[in-house]
Amino acid sequence: MNLKKAMAVAVITLAGVAAFAPAAMANSKFGNNPKNAAWIKNKASFSATGIGASVSGSGGGVSTSNGGAEFGREWTNTNNWIADLSGNVCGNGLTLYIGANSEAVAHVPQYGTPRSAIARV
Repeated sequence: MNLKKAMAVAVITLAGVAAFAPAAMANSKFGNNPKNAAWIKNKASFSATGIGASVSGSGGGVSTSNGGAEFGREWTNTNNWIADLSGNVCGNGLTLYIGANSEAVAHVPQYGTPRSAIARV
């Protein structure tokens, strides 16, 4: 199984808001056999850098942290080849930089253990 990970983050506006859209895509080593993974998970996490910096966000998926210096979302699809997320991430006025990490994990039982791929911005 080949697993691809993509992470897109739009330019942060003067208001400190940026759009994010990570994607996790799995395809079989052998064409369409199997067509889908048993499950595929897409995780996105963001961290704020700066004195008193904080980051928050909105969008699809399940929130993996609440406010503060870190924020995350994750989504799991079953019997599918793709798991997408999208939303917005916002830093407060003290935020100098927002780092983004995105991880894909997929499992196809006939290939053994789950595979993972990571993208960082």
